[in-house]
Amino acid sequence: MHKTTADPDQSKTYIHLKTDADSDTTEREYYTLTRKQKLYGRIKDVADRIAGVGGLIAASPLFLAVWFMIKKEEGLKAPVFFKQKRVGKDRKLFDLYKFRTMKLSTPHDIPTHLLTDPDQYITSSGHFLRKYSLDEIPQFLNIIKG
Repeated sequence: MHKTTADPDQSKTYIHLKTDADSDTTEREYYTLTRKQKLYGRIKDVADRIAGVGGLIAASPLFLAVWFMIKKEEGLKAPVFFKQKRVGKDRKLFDLYKFRTMKLSTPHDIPTHLLTDPDQYITSSGHFLRKYSLDEIPQFLNIIKG
């Protein structure tokens, strides 16, 4: 469903955080959503989830092929998905899922772009998956989750 954030006096339902470019201060602005805006939000959520299911069904042959490609290269016990916390709407954390393209021996506490030689950690199938953005297919699951 459409997630909203209420202010302390419960009279308004949407918060917009505005950061002053000249300082580190953040100001909160509250807005009241109209019934039409709330209905639009609910319809959009349903439409997004239906599109996510449709996309997942359409991409399911590729999904399975990539699944088997990763399992073949890394072994049956190796995880297929990479999960990462990201900041989403209303600054809420959510789990982002992608197909795993890095070796299990990759340091987990260092971002990829800070590794000295990140290519040494990318699997053979990972190069292919990244080149054609096939590692992004599980994001349909993110859409369905909302």
